[in-house]
Parts: sequence; C-alpha cells; structure tokens
Amino acid sequence: MRQRSIAILGIRACMACDGAARVSHKSKVKRYKKEDEVLVERWVLRNLRHPSIIEMYHAFQEVGALYLSLELMPGGELWSITHRCGLPLATAKFYAAQMLEVLQFLHERDVVHRDLKPENVLLTQDAHVKVIDFGTAKLLRHPIKLSADDPSKEDNKADRRGKFKEFVGTPEYMAPEAINNKFATQRADLWAFGAFIAQLVTGHPIFKGASDYLTFKRVLARKYLLIEGTPPLAADLIGEFTLDLMSVYYEAHHEIYKRWVGLTRPGVQQGARFHW
Repeated sequence: MRQRSIAILGIRACMACDGAARVSHKSKVKRYKKEDEVLVERWVLRNLRHPSIIEMYHAFQEVGALYLSLELMPGGELWSITHRCGLPLATAKFYAAQMLEVLQFLHERDVVHRDLKPENVLLTQDAHVKVIDFGTAKLLRHPIKLSADDPSKEDNKADRRGKFKEFVGTPEYMAPEAINNKFATQRADLWAFGAFIAQLVTGHPIFKGASDYLTFKRVLARKYLLIEGTPPLAADLIGEFTLDLMSVYYEAHHEIYKRWVGLTRPGVQQGARFHW
C-alpha cells in the first residue's frame, strides 16, 4: 500500500509540473526480456542533457511497475505531420539540422540511438524536436552492466538473445550492418538519418517493401523508391543524401557529418532564428 501511495504521489507531482508519466509493468518487462532496455534508457536520460532530447524529471518504482516522469510534448509525433504528405523542403531542412545536431551530440559521447524514425521524435509547442525512446540505444563505452554482457549467463536465454543484439531497429530505417547482425557504430544512425530525411520530404519510407524481408533486400541493395509525384527538388535532395551516404558510408562517421552539414546548412540558419 505504501509503495502504491508513493507511485500515485509521483504521478501527481509529474502532472503538476506539466509532465507525462510513462509506466512499464515489471511482469511484462521480465517476460519480454526488456530489463536492459529499461536500464539503458534511464542512464541516457539521466546523464545526457540536450535541448533536443526529452527531459526526464524522475524515475521511481513500486512493487509492480516502473515509472518515468518526462516532460510533456504538446506537438505530438513528427510522424503525424509528415505521414503521406511530407514537408516543404525548407521545413524538412530545418528539422534535419536539429536532428543532425543531436546525433552529433550523442555520437561524440559514444551513444548510438539505433531506432531513429519520425515516430521517435516529438515536437515542442514551438515546433522544435525532442528525441525519445532510448531503450534500444547502444552504449559503446559500457558505462553500466547489462545482462546481455554477463559471461556467467552463457547457457541461458538472455545470453543467446544477447548474441543477436545488433539486429535492432525498424526495417525501413535499419542500416545494412544491423540487418546482417554485424557490429554497429555511429554510422548506423547516419544511415537511418538518410532514410529519415526521405520520409520527411516524401511522406513515405523510401526503402519499404511489401514485407520486412523485401524491405531488407532493398536496403542491402541500396535501392530506394520514390513515390509518383515527388517534387524534382525533393528528389534531388534525397538523391544527394542517399548517394552521398553510400559514397562515404564506410569512412569515419565525421566525414559524413561534414558533407551533410552542407546540405542542411539552410536549416541550421533558419533554426538559429528560433529560441532553443
């Protein structure tokens, strides 16, 4: 009863500070082997503060559930304003510039998001982005101990799952090495970023096939499909991002940043006029 009272008080405090409560039931976390995801997300939100990363106010628990108190995003998902219709190029570059900045912030701290997509980006009241959902993020420096990295669990299911932990993400945005279950670094996020930009401009995932398997084949073959009626300027922008990425993809990720900063520079200049 006392634990339940603590949870209720925590949620009320969250609402009082214009926050949102995220609840995870412990039974489901354990059943679906999500313990590591809970630990990773809490670590990222507690230790990495950036204007474009959602803020965590509190993390607490009771007997049956885990709670995260997060800032409230009244603008909803970025996906909701890009789905099917896409965005004007100037607006797309504005969001691309913000996303590139927060990715650089994460990557300089050896954090790979691994599930970058418009559904995982929320909007503030003044239309700035907030990246969410760090549960599947990869911490390259291993600042916390995770069950999948525990050698003492060699014979249990958690360890066998750990051997496949590189196969993470949403098919339309997954990088080739993630699909092939190879070691993923910051470059995997930059691949997803290219697909992310295409989604913003066209309103559709450019690698999406009739099934996940066909989507994976498109990604591995570097074959993207633009919908009929895509504006020529938008097609040119997507071509620049996609071809540029393919040409330097296996170089150091900072080389990709250099090229893409040039493509998003108008968005950076536009973003500089807003209050962060």
